[in-house]
Amino acid sequence: MKNAVEESNTIINTEPTTNEIESNSNVSNNNQPKELTEEEIRVMEEEVVRLVNEERAKHGLYPLEISEKLMKTAKLKSNDMATRNYFSHTDPDGYTLYKQLENLDNYWTIMENIVSGKSPCIAMNTLLNSKPHKEQILNTNYKYIGVGFNNGYWTQHFSMNDKWANEN
Repeated sequence: MKNAVEESNTIINTEPTTNEIESNSNVSNNNQPKELTEEEIRVMEEEVVRLVNEERAKHGLYPLEISEKLMKTAKLKSNDMATRNYFSHTDPDGYTLYKQLENLDNYWTIMENIVSGKSPCIAMNTLLNSKPHKEQILNTNYKYIGVGFNNGYWTQHFSMNDKWANEN
C-alpha cells in the first residue's frame, strides 16, 4: 500500500526578477539581509494563505482555514531546511513528512509543498507554475492550511482532517 501522505516531489528554486528585488523590503539600505521579526514573518506566511485562497476562489473553491498546528509543522520544516541547509521533502536524516508525522493520529491527511523565494508573491507564482503544486493548492479534499517561512524556505502543509488540524 502506498504511503498515505501525499507529497509533491517537484522541487522549485527561483531567483527574483529586478522588479521583485526592488519591491522586496527584506534588504536593508546597506544591501545586507534584514532580520525579520516574528510578526513580519507571520504577516508573510498569512499573505501566502491569502494568495492560496485567492487562487482557489478563481476556481470556485472554498477558502482554506488556517490551522495553528499546521502553521507549527510548516514552520518546523522551513526552520529545519534553513538551519541544516537543505531543500527537499526528505531531511538529511532520510525522514520524509510521512516518517516525521507517523506517530500522530490521522497523519495521512497531510500534504506538503516546499518552495524557495524571498517573498510570498515569488513563492506563490512559482508554485502556481508547477502543475503538481498547483493541483495540491486547488485540491478540494483539503480544508486547512499552515505556512512556514525561514530565510527563503517556504513550506505549505494541508489537511482534510479538522480534528488533527485544530488539535493543540
